[in-house]
Amino acid sequence: MLLEVIAGNERAIRFYRKKGYEKVYDLFYYSHNNPSGINTDLPSGFTVKRTDIDALRKFSHEIRSVHINWQNDFDYTSHFDEQIYYGVFKDANMVGGLSIHPAGKVNFLLVDPSFRNKGIGSGLISHAVRELDLKKLAISFPDNASLTGFVKRLGFMKNSITQYEMYMPI
Repeated sequence: MLLEVIAGNERAIRFYRKKGYEKVYDLFYYSHNNPSGINTDLPSGFTVKRTDIDALRKFSHEIRSVHINWQNDFDYTSHFDEQIYYGVFKDANMVGGLSIHPAGKVNFLLVDPSFRNKGIGSGLISHAVRELDLKKLAISFPDNASLTGFVKRLGFMKNSITQYEMYMPI
């Protein structure tokens, strides 16, 4: 069983712990109010193409490097008719992916670990910002030091709300 609770709601947290739940992940929320300032081109030899949820889901399963909370999971975002999916390709191979809503909510961003720190993630976000003419961005994710550093380098600001993901084995 899984639930989320706002950090600081000690009464609820104590109640859930008494019921057998344990905190497993912290969920962080970030926003960016000037995404046009993320002006990064992809490195030479990489291209961005729109793709579909199945291709992005397959890419995610091949990488399997991060936990995705339920609000960003493909099973949840598949219900959004307007959700847009991008892939970054080196030749015919997908090396990065983005799931984003036209309102600017980033639900999924992943770059193959062997292609990280080359500007692919920031180039992918920059591409989506330009193509969709986004005026703001929002992203949330569970504990992930590299993703935290990435969004901070791009100028995202941490929102005041934090949640805990709590689990109870059944």
